[in-house]
Amino acid sequence: MGWTSYHQTKSTKQEILDYYKDSKFEIIDLSCQGRENYAATRNNETGQIFAEVILTEFKDGQIYIKDMTENEGPLYWSCPKRILNKLTETSCETAKNWRKKCANKPRMPKYGEKFKLDFPLKFTDGIQRDTFTCMKYGKAGKRYVCEKTGIGVKITNLKNRQFEFI
Repeated sequence: MGWTSYHQTKSTKQEILDYYKDSKFEIIDLSCQGRENYAATRNNETGQIFAEVILTEFKDGQIYIKDMTENEGPLYWSCPKRILNKLTETSCETAKNWRKKCANKPRMPKYGEKFKLDFPLKFTDGIQRDTFTCMKYGKAGKRYVCEKTGIGVKITNLKNRQFEFI
């Protein structure tokens, strides 16, 4: 439920792999996605392979790690299909629902694509916006240009929002 912290000396991926070393669990595949990391983890006693969401934070040379199994129904659904494909069957309804959300997650918009949010966003200028075009911003970033106003905005947590391509 809480966070574990210690002095970081290696890459995030290696820190996570080392964190699980010498336990009855073994990470057989790991996808590092910034703060969110997804693991296919084997229980060496039962042979079951389940998913984990491993959150990481960094502050003052310390790494903070918080892990949640799919049975806990974490609110993070960006687990890649390669991880999902390695999991063994489960009877836990919470885990089944979590897997389903991850598998059915829409892809992120590519440059030039238009999309419409299921629920409009109200920005600080008071205007509600729901239709955007994905545009390149800087070297590798993205901004979303509102169809209504032509203003480029950043949409936080777009990967966790419902939208459709138009």
